[in-house]
Amino acid sequence: MREDRAVKVILKGQSNVSPTEIECEIQMLRQLDHPHVVRLYEWYEDSHRIYLVMEALKGGTLQAVSKDLQQQTLALRDEWIRKVIRQILEAMAYCHSLQVIHKDLKHENIMLIRRDSLFHNPFAVIIDLGAAMMVSPQVNEGAVAERAAVGTPATMAPEVWNDRFGPKSDVWSVGCILFELLAGKLPFVLHRLKREAWVALHRRGPDWNFIRAPSNVGRELCATMLKFHETMRPTMAECLGHRWFNPDVPEAKNIVLPDPTASILEFCRGSDIRRGLLFALAVRLPMRRAHVIVEMFKSIDSDGDGRISALEFRATLGMTWPHDVASMQEVFHILDEDRDGMLSFTEFAAGVLLAFKDILSERFRALFREYDLDGDGTITMQQAEELLAVGGPLDGHQRAALLGRGTCKPSTDFSCESLYTNLF
Repeated sequence: MREDRAVKVILKGQSNVSPTEIECEIQMLRQLDHPHVVRLYEWYEDSHRIYLVMEALKGGTLQAVSKDLQQQTLALRDEWIRKVIRQILEAMAYCHSLQVIHKDLKHENIMLIRRDSLFHNPFAVIIDLGAAMMVSPQVNEGAVAERAAVGTPATMAPEVWNDRFGPKSDVWSVGCILFELLAGKLPFVLHRLKREAWVALHRRGPDWNFIRAPSNVGRELCATMLKFHETMRPTMAECLGHRWFNPDVPEAKNIVLPDPTASILEFCRGSDIRRGLLFALAVRLPMRRAHVIVEMFKSIDSDGDGRISALEFRATLGMTWPHDVASMQEVFHILDEDRDGMLSFTEFAAGVLLAFKDILSERFRALFREYDLDGDGTITMQQAEELLAVGGPLDGHQRAALLGRGTCKPSTDFSCESLYTNLF
């Protein structure tokens, strides 16, 4: 089975998106590594078009799904909405921790990985970072920067109409999304683009009577996010601490998560090439297959900033760690592939993939197919070496060891099964 991918095609010279915005989106997606931010796998360019190859999100936009949601019972809607909003807040708390502001959050820019007909387990993903930008660390959660207004009027914060924005502007936008999910309609609607009229409407506030029980606690959170003055709004991280997300609130059945210690130790004891291959597979890991790994990651990321610190790593794994603290620090350093002192989702996923043999096998087969050009189930010696080089440069000894042969003839063909067995 071939991999499903979504390809965003941008026509040069005929797009409303400027080359600068396109480059910005590519650069943003390259550096962002969070389960609820769309993954950019690769991109291409020719004389007329730019192609962005991204994760295939088959559940539709939040705007489309919310229409179906209105037909469900209020209790079910409230539970589903709470999960989706939490995922959006987690993604944006992560982005803001990296000084990245989305600037155009709205229903159309949030998609679901799969169609959840029973409305039990949504998996939301933020897309379209073409308008996003990085701000300096001086523009903190309570500050604003001067920049021309960008966004969609229905979800633009009041300060944006005055060409001032900051991370709290994104908070306002998510508040608008939350209101529409709870009430079935946008909180602010005008049929003209007059700045003074929009700001007056924002100052007056939405009609809270449209939100009915059992969504009162969600309405309470929404009200804080839609404070007119940005300094009065909570940060994304503070929103995640709201009582609406309290674990005492009934949720779907808890997932029993496996202990990642053994697989992480096995990852670290492997060769550099093997670790490189696991990291390459983790980079290609589609979120539709990574639900349990995502939950493992979140269970360790106690502050919800989308990265695992050394302290969080020790706090969670310390109870089952078979060695001393120094060995744990060394393992953390090995997992930290980019040496930034934090574990991204992909770095963590690479370390635990060995615990998920079905996913590991599936991902390796997908990688193998990239080199099996004629589709006959085997690849040549040269193709096998190119595949292994995804994990890093090979010397002669490593090549022989990983290919499972003391000596290999150039005419040797390798099956996916034989390579997988030798490697993992």
